[in-house]
Amino acid sequence: MLVISHHADIIHHICLFGPLDLFFNNYEEIWFHLQDIIGGLFLVAGIFFVLTTLVGTLLRGKLHDIYMALMFGGLVGTYVQASFMNKDYGLLNGTSVDWSAYTGYGVVNTVIWLVCILVPLIAMLIWKEKKVRPVFLFLSCALILMQGASLVVSYINYPTTTESVTLTNDKLFDLSKDENTIIYLVDSMDGAWAARNKNNGQTMKCTAEQGGNISYF
Repeated sequence: MLVISHHADIIHHICLFGPLDLFFNNYEEIWFHLQDIIGGLFLVAGIFFVLTTLVGTLLRGKLHDIYMALMFGGLVGTYVQASFMNKDYGLLNGTSVDWSAYTGYGVVNTVIWLVCILVPLIAMLIWKEKKVRPVFLFLSCALILMQGASLVVSYINYPTTTESVTLTNDKLFDLSKDENTIIYLVDSMDGAWAARNKNNGQTMKCTAEQGGNISYF
């Protein structure tokens, strides 16, 4: 029972809860739908569950105890990481990140992971599986219930119907005969080039038949 609960919990946390929680919290910005990913998630979760359970079943003695402790420690570590230690790295748009500013966070993160891994391992080696098993089993089941309830609430709030929107190229580059405001929204730009042209008051002629000027701001 302990083997199954451990594996079910960590597989549920990594392969199901994590991806689905991200999806439900960001579905308005994601182009695909729940039915596009749910089958693959359950397939991957099932494969990992069978493999990890098989390994846990084949191990015996202290190797089995160590394996169970490491699995539980990994479960606690991933839960703590996902729930309380999501660092804000700012906008990840391809520009370089000053990783030296996160040295302290990396050290603290590593220490917490070591605690999550070593405490269950030491407890298993000192008090043996019979005494530790009820604690591990209770915590594993409690975590599954909490995350399961969270997913149910997220699913209830997830819209089952979507609005139909059609995009066309009709009249995409047509301009008004009177006045037009054209905005170039770019992902990144050379700041020096933009400042230089702005200071020079550079303008360029619009190539459209209607004519007009485009200014840099």
